[in-house]
Amino acid sequence: MPDKSKDGISQTLLVLTSSAMALPGLGKADVPPDKPSAGFRFSSYTESDTSAGQTLGGTSISRYDIDVLHARVVWPQSDTLAFAFDFDYETMSGATPWYVAQDPTTQEAVVVMTGASVDDTRYDMKGKGSYYIKEGRLDATLGLSTEEDYEAFYGGLGVALEFYNKHVTVDVGVSFSVDRLEPTVSENSLPGNADRIDDARKSSFGVYVGFSQVLNRFSTFQSGINYTVKTGYLTDPYKLVAVLDPVTSNVNTWNENRPGDRLQLAWTSRYRLFFERYQGALHLDYRFYSDNWSLDSHTIDASWYQTYNSWTIVPGFRYYTQSEASFYEPYFSTASLQPVDFASSDYRLSGFDATSFRFKLERSFGVWHGIFSYEIYSSSGDSPALVDFDVLTLGFDYKF
Repeated sequence: MPDKSKDGISQTLLVLTSSAMALPGLGKADVPPDKPSAGFRFSSYTESDTSAGQTLGGTSISRYDIDVLHARVVWPQSDTLAFAFDFDYETMSGATPWYVAQDPTTQEAVVVMTGASVDDTRYDMKGKGSYYIKEGRLDATLGLSTEEDYEAFYGGLGVALEFYNKHVTVDVGVSFSVDRLEPTVSENSLPGNADRIDDARKSSFGVYVGFSQVLNRFSTFQSGINYTVKTGYLTDPYKLVAVLDPVTSNVNTWNENRPGDRLQLAWTSRYRLFFERYQGALHLDYRFYSDNWSLDSHTIDASWYQTYNSWTIVPGFRYYTQSEASFYEPYFSTASLQPVDFASSDYRLSGFDATSFRFKLERSFGVWHGIFSYEIYSSSGDSPALVDFDVLTLGFDYKF
């Protein structure tokens, strides 16, 4: 029973393994690609085992292993028109947190895992067309993501315009997603009062406004705000909550329940400073996020891009912290053995801190460009279900 929500493991992998918190318009808005190119990436994502002391029953359990194959083709059609096509093939297997309970012996919060029976495959196909005008660019994107029990159709439109002799770029964009979920879990396998939905839908609509500024020949600054509205079934149908009677210590389990709307605001800024003497560049990123679930987060990202002949060496560090959602508890305690209103024990909605260390190595060989990267991520907080993981990525680009 994997984390199937759109904000789940796929989204986490995408965000945490990116080299920076990308915003539109970083490059020149009116410069189309000069030649066709193709790229390929293979990423292996491995979560650390949940230790015996963290699980109900005292057994160490293996968590997710995810392999992702990504292919990209960029094909310029003329001096004003170019297309890009992306394809992802993702396989996952392992166990994932189901709910959190109280250990009857230690009285500590412990996680109940699904067991190592989760296997799934995801396909994601996306196409993008870019039309270049004298002082800018128009973009249109459409995509489809599908797996055994989930399907999402998404897209977006964007405009990038340049001003002041191309020193300032202003970006405006809109995006949408329409998702359908058909859970595959058997209702007979659910404990307590938990049940299964047959199907559900949700949708999202986002607006982005940002700019990038060339400060001088050695530095640039970029900032933008993204506002997203999500409505529909935002609950994860594979997550449960445990409810404990504080007097009798009896326990019952129910489906988690989240609000049917989520208003998300994110502000991201990036600063780039090139040191001519060292032929290297400092990359600094900051992101603030807030939503109407009372969840706030801050992300600080720093990396150093060092070039040496045809090599590029990139060490990096990221720090992340977030508060918990207003309806999050590791487990709930009421005499009625029923959760009150909205309730979730999903560790992704808990308060926690996380750090990430990464190293990337790139080298150009004529028309070929090779990439290697490795990242280690660790987190800490009050949820025993929090995840630590590492990601290994290998890839290449080829320009025809």
